[in-house]
Amino acid sequence: MAKSKISKGEKAILDMGYNISLPVNLNILLTQSERDVLNIIRHRINVKHPHISMSLFSLMTGLSEGTIRRARDSLLDMGIIEASEEGISIGKAYKVKYDI
Repeated sequence: MAKSKISKGEKAILDMGYNISLPVNLNILLTQSERDVLNIIRHRINVKHPHISMSLFSLMTGLSEGTIRRARDSLLDMGIIEASEEGISIGKAYKVKYDI
């Protein structure tokens, strides 16, 4: 059986961190706003900019800061993400716990 090849264009998109794959079981576990916040965190990590401010979350998701905080706090409570304790001017740095 031949291995499926990733086209040059798709590989370039993946290498730049612009394509976010999402396990289908997260559709059951997470709300839409939680998935949106998680996707932004994953994207920012993939492009080597893990710090995200509330205003950037809002800009990138179209969600209100209150909705973002609830979604982020839920992801933290579930152990899916971790956030740096220091809140610097460019926002907190996030880490996705893929083993969860």
